[in-house]
Amino acid sequence: FDSLSSTEEKSKRCSKSSMFSSTEDLKGWSRSFPYQVDYKDHFESPEVAYEDIVPLIDWVSSPTNSRSENIVYDPYYCAGRAKKILHSLGFCSVVHERRDFYEDIIHGRVPNHDTLVTNPPYSDDHKERCLNFCLKQLRELDRPFFILMPNYVAAREYYRNRVENVGDEDVVY
Repeated sequence: FDSLSSTEEKSKRCSKSSMFSSTEDLKGWSRSFPYQVDYKDHFESPEVAYEDIVPLIDWVSSPTNSRSENIVYDPYYCAGRAKKILHSLGFCSVVHERRDFYEDIIHGRVPNHDTLVTNPPYSDDHKERCLNFCLKQLRELDRPFFILMPNYVAAREYYRNRVENVGDEDVVY
């Protein structure tokens, strides 16, 4: 990744990009997902957000697990852009498919992965459910995770209750 990108280039990439370019695109879109969706949740993270965390992903990866070998998992599918971005940053093994994450958890079908990187839907209880899953994976399997969430989440009781028992060395803000 290019850490020397100009501020102008980064600001262009920082704008939220929806998977829809017009109202016409919305017609029938929800039928293409095997789970309930809210079109207001279908905004994808900009490339610069991934660029910003690449050094951290590299840092938490095991010394024998290079970027090309690190299996990165993003359970929340929008238009599949996350996989393309992660590939462009050198992550060759990316699991990012149109699947029902919560059904996968219930039925023990969560894909094998080394690191979870995601921007969960902000509606309903998705943020809380994602955090619960990630913290459980961290505690039980020592799997690192990166979740892009609004800063107000850190003030929520569910967040404070979940992370209070996590050691400072385990969490990077």
